[in-house]
Amino acid sequence: MGKINLQVLTLCLILVLLSVSVYAAELNGRVRENTKKEGIPGLVVKLKPPKASQKPEKITKTGKNGEFVIKDLDTGKYMLEVYEATTIIYREVLELNSDTTKEIELEKK
Repeated sequence: MGKINLQVLTLCLILVLLSVSVYAAELNGRVRENTKKEGIPGLVVKLKPPKASQKPEKITKTGKNGEFVIKDLDTGKYMLEVYEATTIIYREVLELNSDTTKEIELEKK
C-alpha cells in the first residue's frame, strides 16, 4: 500500500510542476491618451494567439487608470487589440518571452 501511495504522490507532483511551467508569461499594461497622459478606462483588451495553437483568446477591460493585466499566457506571438465598444482602435503583433509590460498611447481625435 505504501508503494502505491508514493507513486500516486510522485505522479501528482509531476503534474503540478508541468502545469506551472506551461504558463510562463503575464502581460501588464496601460492604455493612455497621448497628450494628457491620462489612462483610459473601460476599453476592451484582447490578446489573440495564433490560430494554429488552438488556444483561446484572452479578454479583459482597462481599469480606472487605463491599466490591464492578462495572466497565464504561453510565451510566443500574439495579436494585441484594443477596442472602444465594437470599434478597434489599436492593433499590434506582440512577442511574449516572459512577463511583459506594454504602454499604449492613443491619439485623441
